[in-house]
Amino acid sequence: GASDDDCESDDDEACESEEDAESNSGSQVAKTLEGMTYTELQWAYQAVAAQLQYRYGVKGGDKVIVCGKGNISAEIVALLACMHVRAPFVPVDAAWFVGSRVQDIVKDAQPVAAIVVAEDDNDSIVSSLAAAGIYRCVYLTPTGDLVQSFDTADASLQETDESDHETQV
Repeated sequence: GASDDDCESDDDEACESEEDAESNSGSQVAKTLEGMTYTELQWAYQAVAAQLQYRYGVKGGDKVIVCGKGNISAEIVALLACMHVRAPFVPVDAAWFVGSRVQDIVKDAQPVAAIVVAEDDNDSIVSSLAAAGIYRCVYLTPTGDLVQSFDTADASLQETDESDHETQV
């Protein structure tokens, strides 16, 4: 932050607000995660780590692309999940998804999966990753929660006709 000598205003409150505006990213992270307990953060990253490890077979040393689209909570959850499975992460900015840049990144880094803030397969970033050969994507909400999908929720069980399961006596 600015020292008292750096602030040109005679108003102490104006100087304090300048210092607040220059605060480090650590306090931004704390504000972003405000309301989330350490336990909730742990559950969130462990759920993502489980998807990477058990659903997609990611293991230590495998690289994972992370595209949080500027959502700090989702990015923190994704990075902790990668660390949990000992997979190096490759941070990718959403603005890089133009032209062949993503294909070049995939060619150089050779990731096996991606963690993306997206609602479903129709997201343009997911499509770009698929075009580059990355089909294993874990979808997160901007707050870092897993996006529910049919293959994880198993909706087919909910629509089973009960008459098929009657036993004869």
